Amino acid sequence: MKNIIIIFCLIVLYCNIYGQGIKIYNESGSKVFKENSIFEIFTDKEDIGECDCSNFIEFQGKITAIEKDSIQMNVSMFRSNQVTEKSSISQTQVSKDQELRMAIAKTDIRLLRNYKDLNKAKNPNAKSGLGALLISTGIITGLNTFLVSKGKNRHRLWISSGLQITLGAIFIKLGHNKKYNFKSRDNPWKFD
Repeated sequence: MKNIIIIFCLIVLYCNIYGQGIKIYNESGSKVFKENSIFEIFTDKEDIGECDCSNFIEFQGKITAIEKDSIQMNVSMFRSNQVTEKSSISQTQVSKDQELRMAIAKTDIRLLRNYKDLNKAKNPNAKSGLGALLISTGIITGLNTFLVSKGKNRHRLWISSGLQITLGAIFIKLGHNKKYNFKSRDNPWKFD
């Protein structure tokens, strides 16, 4: 029995040493992301509480290191958007073969969004679209119950309608990745 406890402790220690991820925290708690996750980081230079969504720089890729004042990132997609009173400039660069290594200042990071893999980062709204479709078909099925005479079929249509709407709501909820705001006035996130 003693050997089993020692082996278990060694396994836990091994996982903690080599299973380090990227950790962020705020007053409410902390979040640890897996090491090979894909991140979207939105930056801006202005230190205002609310996001000016028209002027931003977006980086998409893997975080490789976190230093005292910056993070190192292998960037696979870079997008910038600048809007003024008279013009709008938008630029997107995508690297298919080789990722670009960049350093991003921690003070410039406004939002961080995490994806488990590159496919989910490329199509983040797939689950939300499926959810909206299921809700629509659930509503149509619910309306069809008024056309069916009373009996077992009407009851089955109500159940089917309820299931479609519920599954649609679940898919919509799962389809939205949480954004971690690093420049929020009330409870900003920080890198550990």
